[in-house]
Amino acid sequence: MDAGGGHVTTLATYPARTMDCIGQWEVSWSPDGSAVAYATRDGCSARSQLHIVRSDGTSPPVPLLDTDLEATSPSWSPDGTQIMFSGRESTGGWGVYVTPAVLP
Repeated sequence: MDAGGGHVTTLATYPARTMDCIGQWEVSWSPDGSAVAYATRDGCSARSQLHIVRSDGTSPPVPLLDTDLEATSPSWSPDGTQIMFSGRESTGGWGVYVTPAVLP
């Protein structure tokens, strides 16, 4: 939205139906402001996933990863080419991962 409160653009919505399922909705702006990466999940017991969306609202959000890796806490590299995040494979513990920042 602009500084006056007008021209509101919804970039993404959260699929959880109740507040207790949302927890932290972690959002991270790209260094140049052209995109937003965020973690979301489809319900209280669902795994969190990362999505990416252009900040101008010209395209819908898309999943950042093509895997069943649980992912949260996205953070952009200073040059905007990669996103670091916390992740967990279904059989393991949490780790730190990096993936290319591919815009839709």
